[in-house]
Amino acid sequence: MLGFDRITFDPHVMGGRACIRGMRITVSLIVNLVANGMTMAEITDVFPDSQHVFQLGLDRAFGR
Repeated sequence: MLGFDRITFDPHVMGGRACIRGMRITVSLIVNLVANGMTMAEITDVFPDSQHVFQLGLDRAFGR
């Protein structure tokens, strides 16, 4: 793994796509929301989790 403790891959959850650990929120969903103009504040309003977790998703998507 690339050091992303909060990102998981499970073939039985969301078709094996990268997800935030313990949630059925895919990394691709987070990237899509940002790409369509949502801010982190807006995303965390919709999904009441910490901004840090969603930032991990973006880091994973962009290989940071």
